[in-house]
Amino acid sequence: MDISKRNSALDITRICALFCVISVHFFLNNGFYNEPMFGKRMYVMTVMRTAFMICVPLFIMLTGYLMCNKKLSAKYYLGIIKTLSIYVLASIACLVYKMIIYHENLTFSHIISSLLNGSGANYAWYIEMYFGLFLLIPFINLIYNNLGSHKAKLALLATLLFMTAIPSLANIYNFRVEGWWKTPYLSREYHQLMPDWWVMIYPLTYYFLGAYLREFPLKLKQHTKLIFWGISIIAFGSFNYYRSHYGFFEWGIYNDWYGFQNVIMTFFAFSFLSSIKTDKYPKGFKWFLMKVSDLCLGGYLVSYIFDNYFYPILNAHVPTMVYRLNWYPVIVPIVFICSLLLSLVLNLIYGAAEYGCKLAYGKLTRTESPKSRVTEQNQRRLDTLETARLILRPFRESDAEDMFEYASDPDVGPRAGWKPHKSVDESLDTIRHFITDGDVWAIELKETHKVIGSVGLHRTINKKFTEELNIAYDIELGYVLGKTYWGRGIMPEAAAKLIEHTFSLGTKTMLVAHFDGNVQSKRVIEKLGFKPVGRIEQCHERYDGEMLNESFYLLTAEEYYKQKAKLSDSDKLTVV
Repeated sequence: MDISKRNSALDITRICALFCVISVHFFLNNGFYNEPMFGKRMYVMTVMRTAFMICVPLFIMLTGYLMCNKKLSAKYYLGIIKTLSIYVLASIACLVYKMIIYHENLTFSHIISSLLNGSGANYAWYIEMYFGLFLLIPFINLIYNNLGSHKAKLALLATLLFMTAIPSLANIYNFRVEGWWKTPYLSREYHQLMPDWWVMIYPLTYYFLGAYLREFPLKLKQHTKLIFWGISIIAFGSFNYYRSHYGFFEWGIYNDWYGFQNVIMTFFAFSFLSSIKTDKYPKGFKWFLMKVSDLCLGGYLVSYIFDNYFYPILNAHVPTMVYRLNWYPVIVPIVFICSLLLSLVLNLIYGAAEYGCKLAYGKLTRTESPKSRVTEQNQRRLDTLETARLILRPFRESDAEDMFEYASDPDVGPRAGWKPHKSVDESLDTIRHFITDGDVWAIELKETHKVIGSVGLHRTINKKFTEELNIAYDIELGYVLGKTYWGRGIMPEAAAKLIEHTFSLGTKTMLVAHFDGNVQSKRVIEKLGFKPVGRIEQCHERYDGEMLNESFYLLTAEEYYKQKAKLSDSDKLTVV
């Protein structure tokens, strides 16, 4: 894959989520929950524990952000193989650890039952939740993606928040115990003010929040998001300290995964982290982030081993619980790094097994699919061309997200007569057709290595055009460009390079056309030197049923070289 185009902000988000998991476990394993809640150190730890509870919600929101366009298919279900494989390997690692340290007698049946019920890896509850979510994703995507408006999607989010998060804001007070407000730790009985039966579907809330933020990013500056994130941590951390003051820490519905405070903190945290600008990061660093991100699932699962090993040492070395806070900057990074290293071993084992399976399968089949052969042949047919700002190259499947970014714009597709793309998968299907046909180049911006449009040469001759216009042509030029890049001379630069290349190979005549109202395309055609040859009324039925008028232009090799000869050096930007 082209690492330069990877959105490393999402890798950073996943890595932060794992670090928060391991940080939350710092309080789980150091005696925090058995210590009376008073003093500055307990306040600091309460605020820290509150801040790190965004860990699981971050993972789920990231899932929604990345998978909101997945559709039901056999290929989709194969995507769970690596997750389940890493889970099995992590569980075996945890079971082996227990056998060595605690001398547990592990029979084959015990191992199998541990893998099936999730008890092998002590933190595997997340896999149980994720597996169910994975099975639902193609169906819940149908709900989200078929909502016709921004308001409808907001209504879906509001409904889920009402069902899962708002109860944690209302059902946490006691109006009967005298003096409860001053010392709420005295009673854990609360009055229910609204229904809370559905709170445990909170993964859907976070999933849809992730999908929503992908489509409608929070329009605040990064420092503003960071400020709101910080304020929410202090406010909710102080509230949690107040609720448990002089008692033991209260893990209530208000600070659980589905609690309102975690929804707010995670919303700002994800908005900030996923919007970090990583375009200028060195490729080596982006590769490193990608690899660490890929280790996070395994790191999450095997962190139990290092929690179990290091915290007894810490607790014995520092008998007073509140002073264990001093060791947070030491023990959490150690557990984090050790967990990633063991995860690396598990991933290498998985990679070797995967490679072996593919190798064995290849030897068994000993054939290469015709589609693969056609794809490779057609990719070789397209030469890679360069201009001052652009690279014209064959499309790759990894360009799907870049294509979706411009092809989903309602101002782009309809001008060329095609319907805006509704999903990344639709863009991927289009790219596969381009690769198979071998006649469309991706337009890659050198500065960012981002695909911003396409330019193609289609050899299918439309007899209706040739007869009605009384012309003959060898090839037809077509192009599309993301709206962000209109008005910068990019399309004339790309098309001119392709025209030059095509005529140099012996092509004699080239046709190009635009629909009525597509002023931008008309300007490009005129800049390229094409001459009008006619217009056909009501010649194309658009996807919405509207009949479009089309104007046609022709450029011959002879005329092209005449124009090129007349250009001064300063005018040649359009041609070269």
